[in-house]
Amino acid sequence: MRFGRNIEEYMVNITWKGIDITINSYVLRAFFIVQVALLTPLLLVAIMEYANNRDTYEPGVAYQPVTITYTNSIEERYMDAEGYQHTRYTNIFQYEVNGVSYSYTVNNQVSGAVRGSQEIWYYNPNNPEQIGNSPSYEQASRSHKGLIHVYVVIQIIAIFVLIITCKFNKPEVNGGTWNRYSDARWDSVLKEPDWYDPEEQKQDGQDVEAWDAEKEWGK
Repeated sequence: MRFGRNIEEYMVNITWKGIDITINSYVLRAFFIVQVALLTPLLLVAIMEYANNRDTYEPGVAYQPVTITYTNSIEERYMDAEGYQHTRYTNIFQYEVNGVSYSYTVNNQVSGAVRGSQEIWYYNPNNPEQIGNSPSYEQASRSHKGLIHVYVVIQIIAIFVLIITCKFNKPEVNGGTWNRYSDARWDSVLKEPDWYDPEEQKQDGQDVEAWDAEKEWGK
């Protein structure tokens, strides 16, 4: 890999499987920034959403609505790796199904719940302890599926832009070159070899003709 030194041409040259690839360094840097700053976090969030939905919902089951009542909200402050302070909440609520009371804890919430406030959630009729805020897995899965679709679209655009800004050159073949921006030049392949001398060939031909003529006279 080599970076161009001319200030007018910030290019990166890469040789891969015998093909020379020239890329604008600004486009290459932007591609990696998009991958690290946007697409990788987006994919991780989609995977986490998928895992959470699979743990919370049973596919193909219609969850039933139930009124939940918040009983407590615990505030927690913490510092991230860069030294910034954040606050997260653990909210606890109760609900009742067929005369049986259940308690559920929701972790890592961005806001605290007011004690005694109520909401409508949905429980699994086959397992009342399983509860979520969507009526089915299919509806809940829209969150991670939407994130994956956004990821795929942005990734395709990023790769497409990177490819169309690249220049691909195949290695030289006997002095001729082949690349995507010009036709193949086979001059050096089709030209006569270095040892070929037209005058010498002409003289050799004349000597053969003279020798044939002498043979005819000698008969």
